[in-house]
Amino acid sequence: MDRLSSTSSEFEDELDRIETEIKKTEWAIDRYLAAFEDGSMAPSQCGPRLEQLSGRLRQLKTRRVEINDLEAEQPEVPDKERSTMLHGQLAAALRDGETATVKALLKELIASIDVYEGLVQPSFRLPGAVRTRSRSAPPTGFEPVLPP
Repeated sequence: MDRLSSTSSEFEDELDRIETEIKKTEWAIDRYLAAFEDGSMAPSQCGPRLEQLSGRLRQLKTRRVEINDLEAEQPEVPDKERSTMLHGQLAAALRDGETATVKALLKELIASIDVYEGLVQPSFRLPGAVRTRSRSAPPTGFEPVLPP
């Protein structure tokens, strides 16, 4: 559970850094455009830099969407009561269940198994665990945005 909390925190930290970079980049673009509009900078001077800044802005916005998608895929950490209840149910099923039932249960609960130099580390998923989006990007794309 600590790993899920730290992952969520890492996503939030990266999103904050990206938002800061987006604001700085947009501010720089505005500064170059203002210099061009007031005649203090020729198009040949500001054009290449504006292209670089625009490319960087696209990269940052793409990464922001990727992080939001990754964050949405992370399961919600269950509260203590639900975790205790699931632990009791799982223990009873493993202790008293038939082999086929136990096998089906483990197949449902184990998300992946990693092997590191002889150490076997299963990763579990909790049934019904869903993460709500704390920050969601507005729906965009080629299609018109539909109202909620």
